[in-house]
Amino acid sequence: MTDPSGSTPGTGRSRTGNGTDDRDRDVVLRTDDLRKVYADTVALDGVSLTVERGEFFSLLGPSGCGKTTLLRIIAGLERPTAGDVVVDGRSVTALPASERDSHMVFQDLALFPHMTVAENVAYGLRRAGVDRTERERRVREALELIGLPEYGKRDPAALSGGQRQRVALARSLVTEPALLLLDEPLSSLDRQLRQDLQVELQRVQSAVGTTFLYVTHNQDSAMSVSDRIAVMREGRIIETGTPETLYEHPRTEFVARFLGDANVLSGEVLATNGKGTTAQGNDTGETDDTNDTSARSRPDNIVRLGALGTEIDAATNGFEPSVGDRVSVIVRPEAVTIESDSGSLGGRVLSASYKGFYNEHELELDDGTVLEARTDGDGPRPSPGERTTVDLERAAVVRSYSDGRDPDGEEGQPGAEPGAEARTAAGAGTPAPDAKAQRRARTGTGTGTETGTGSRSDGD
Repeated sequence: MTDPSGSTPGTGRSRTGNGTDDRDRDVVLRTDDLRKVYADTVALDGVSLTVERGEFFSLLGPSGCGKTTLLRIIAGLERPTAGDVVVDGRSVTALPASERDSHMVFQDLALFPHMTVAENVAYGLRRAGVDRTERERRVREALELIGLPEYGKRDPAALSGGQRQRVALARSLVTEPALLLLDEPLSSLDRQLRQDLQVELQRVQSAVGTTFLYVTHNQDSAMSVSDRIAVMREGRIIETGTPETLYEHPRTEFVARFLGDANVLSGEVLATNGKGTTAQGNDTGETDDTNDTSARSRPDNIVRLGALGTEIDAATNGFEPSVGDRVSVIVRPEAVTIESDSGSLGGRVLSASYKGFYNEHELELDDGTVLEARTDGDGPRPSPGERTTVDLERAAVVRSYSDGRDPDGEEGQPGAEPGAEARTAAGAGTPAPDAKAQRRARTGTGTGTETGTGSRSDGD
């Protein structure tokens, strides 16, 4: 018999919804149907996820999607309105933060200015009653781990931003928590330093093996460091998967746009083998892709693109469209080949930009469809006005919000009404359309095709 949290009374062990013991999967964190309501605002709406021991797991989403609220509930800094938090097989929902086997690294770092670096790192050990000899040994090892072995006697005010970030990380890791929670710790750093510390976070996490739960709204950061990512929107998890799967084979148009630039084309399914995909999704948006590779989804469908009239193979991930379905097809700019000998499409170059290691082109096909193309820096570089041939190498069929349904929820969810795509993109951090984007939108309206550009935000 189990209690409502899913724990077997008296055992301290917790079972997943399918009856599998968490320890069988070495799950360090599980949330069950978490809900948080502030007055009339729903911050979290039934969030369930699992994080396995040793994972670098990221919560990614636009500002206001609920990711920080979720992290604070896991940390014990807020109580959920409903649902359960399970850490190492034990429900901790009713426990204060001080009694949970987790530590949190905040945005503002919160180092004690009246303590030295070593004293800051040792703070948690001292409170836990660790003896002085052991404390000094562990502090020394922690400072060596973060590359600051000679900085123990310095004041935090004498450190750079990146060094303070490392000290905050060491202070949280030195107590050896089962779970380290990171609340956008790199958001206040400049771009180069943020990239350097992303590498450092990966190195440290790999060295200690601690499970990291990392909250960010920065797509580049999440894609760079994560084993898996959960993409959130309006208090819900939309999709969960490896960075490769979410980028190459997204299940939803929202995730496709949010994770990077995307040409969004409309089409009709002409044929499907009915086998769907080897990575089956569930009703939380989580994909069973623990051993995932970028090839888990196969080109299972033949789709005729609306105004183009051409037929392409397109993969699906977690759902199976039917013949005759109107679908959205995602083609990444790097999957658009120009000056291709096998190119079945013709058009002209509207603009061309050299970006160093890649070239960026805006193309207008003969039927008026506008596409973005991205090629290697030493690849073809046709000039604006020139004609070219075009081939679409890879494509993915995704669920769209345009049919009035949230793809992982019930009909009529907020933001899922017909015509919501523009507002969805804006919610994802996409800037207001400029003249070029407005021209694309007009082109899409006339042809049944739309070119959408996701943004990779670097700020808040």
